[in-house]
Amino acid sequence: MENTIERMHQDPDYCRYISMKMSAVLHDIGINEESIQKRRSARLKSESMLNAITLLINDDASIYIFGSQSECSIPLLMQSDVDYLSCNNKINLVQTSGQWKPRKYNILVIQDDSTSPGYCLLQDLNETSDKDFETILFEKEMRKIFDSEGAFELRGERMLMKNTFLTKLDFKGCRNGPALTRPGNGRNLDFDYVKAMHCTDWPFEAKSWLNNQGKGNWPSKELKEKCETTGFFVVPVASKSGLYEDLEWRLSTSLAERLLMFSLNITQMRCYVLMKLIVKTFITPECGDVISSFICKTTLFFCIFKQETCIWREQNLLLCLKYCLEELKDFVMQENCPHFMIHGNNLLAGKVTSSNKKRIENILHEIIKSNGQQLLKISICDFGYLLQKICSKPYPFIQGDYHLRNKILFGTEVIIQYGVNTVLQFCMSSFNGKLLLTNFINSLVQKYVDIHSSKEYKKAIRLLTPIVRAFLGSIIASDDIRTNTKMSSTALVCLLGGFSSDAASGKLKLASALLSADELIATEAVLNNVIDMYRNNSVHEQCLCKRFSTELNTYFKPGFIKHLITKNEKNFRNVIALCVRYMPCEFYCMPKEIQYEIFRSSKKEKFRDFKRFDDFLIERFDDFLMAMGAVDSLPYLYFLQYKTYGSLRNVTEQQKALRNLINVIRREPFLYHRETDFNLLGQCMEQEERYEDAFVCYLKSFKIRSDNNVVRIHICKLLNRMINN
Repeated sequence: MENTIERMHQDPDYCRYISMKMSAVLHDIGINEESIQKRRSARLKSESMLNAITLLINDDASIYIFGSQSECSIPLLMQSDVDYLSCNNKINLVQTSGQWKPRKYNILVIQDDSTSPGYCLLQDLNETSDKDFETILFEKEMRKIFDSEGAFELRGERMLMKNTFLTKLDFKGCRNGPALTRPGNGRNLDFDYVKAMHCTDWPFEAKSWLNNQGKGNWPSKELKEKCETTGFFVVPVASKSGLYEDLEWRLSTSLAERLLMFSLNITQMRCYVLMKLIVKTFITPECGDVISSFICKTTLFFCIFKQETCIWREQNLLLCLKYCLEELKDFVMQENCPHFMIHGNNLLAGKVTSSNKKRIENILHEIIKSNGQQLLKISICDFGYLLQKICSKPYPFIQGDYHLRNKILFGTEVIIQYGVNTVLQFCMSSFNGKLLLTNFINSLVQKYVDIHSSKEYKKAIRLLTPIVRAFLGSIIASDDIRTNTKMSSTALVCLLGGFSSDAASGKLKLASALLSADELIATEAVLNNVIDMYRNNSVHEQCLCKRFSTELNTYFKPGFIKHLITKNEKNFRNVIALCVRYMPCEFYCMPKEIQYEIFRSSKKEKFRDFKRFDDFLIERFDDFLMAMGAVDSLPYLYFLQYKTYGSLRNVTEQQKALRNLINVIRREPFLYHRETDFNLLGQCMEQEERYEDAFVCYLKSFKIRSDNNVVRIHICKLLNRMINN
């Protein structure tokens, strides 16, 4: 059958028609204003949460998330790596000696004829004004660290910092330019980690950019003024054509570039996404990584700078895309793609060869000439298929389930992932988790009331604090129950502070502690409160036992879908039930049936005390999970009811809770700890003296997960009991 797009080439409104259809497809795969706004907000909260967590170990560093994840310049269901940048705030980079600061280690940024454009040298700044005693002690301590790691090298009369200094990490990954890259393992995303230093001043090389004015008044004067306040980073990588392989550092204006990306309209964002899809589909398989996403972004910046703002409209998407591809082709032919802010820095230096140059030129020429027909070959996120489908219909394209996934994928639960798992990892590696969490909560409160804290930072603290309070309360309760079988008011206050963490897990932690302290009436009241949360059929189970979730649920309860449509994202905590997790230090405030789960791993984990944020990033969180007990909220609710009514000798309600537990495990489509749920059900069956049913539960648990599963112990105990009986 003749291609739909090809048939329409003679249509005078062809460009507008195809542009609108392309926009509709991109909208449905997540490139729309609502999705981008929510995803950016989530990433900024995640970034703020990571910065809040540095308070755990008093690591004076700032953490940033850059790249596609923070820009939201990828389709909703397309995975990309996470780009972290960690900046040491103890170091003050200056471009003139007059910018020297006390109680900082001051380093001079040098750019002269010997350095490549966009690169610099870093010199230890010794000639300073009078120093106070604290500054002298600080400098001595820092010099001791630098000397032990061989940070500086004497070149002539200058003491220069080596760019290998920041890449000395015990990292299970590989180097990729300035980044340390660690691949994912199926459940976790790949991530790139860059260590950098920051200068609050705008780079001298980019001063002229502030005065240049484009056709469409972009960037605006106000936007440039904001960019100027962001300063720049230096990252540890040298120019390929430079004279100082181990001493040269690259200038990075990532914060300013992020501001530029956030200022783009939806058509400009879609144009950028299409460029990336084209490069990934047509150029990368043929020519490798010659054209990076950053080059596509830079090309887009130049195109927006050179054109009137009025052309960047939805109906002109195809024309805008062709214009960008023409600009990219010119860069390749000239073998020079200037950095948008530092024009002397050629982003294509050393990448374009005679063979791939001609090949890239031909590919781009064919795509431009095809007037959109080549885009049908893009298989990423089914873009080509969806475009063909929407063009073959005489009526508007009906959205699929992408829009619904868009609503929840980057909701509150994903933001919480960054924080909770990190806190647990730090806590379990500490010698005194209770003291660490207490100090951490106090630090969060101080940061929250600080007038200089950003709005996103305060939102992140509001999300993180209730969960941390629940864990702290559980740790205190465990110590109380171990020593005098009663729970103190301090533990109770902390656990009550964790009530608002989500729809269920914080409340279930309190119920578990109350049950362990033999406060049965109070336990029943808390569990009834959780039951009320589930009554409207809107609570959605969510597991955070991994750093970054890449799994998407395709089933949602009717009440949850209704909530997504009618409620604000801020209320997501009322309809999301996180899994309930216990650390070993909470041992005495969990039922004995859950205590077994602490010993589910046969491998003895070696936890180390973290001194820097780097130590967290280079560790595998999966290893820490094996030293924790974890259970899904809804099965755990009915299990605690079974235990509570059993202690209250209310047989009717106890049997009702058992039936509910059986039905949930059988029918709930998404239980993330189903092997643990079967272990709990099996132990309930043992208490009922239904040994054959218990054995069936244990076999199902073993079938779900044969390794790192405490079910082996349960089976041995059960067989011993059956034989003796």
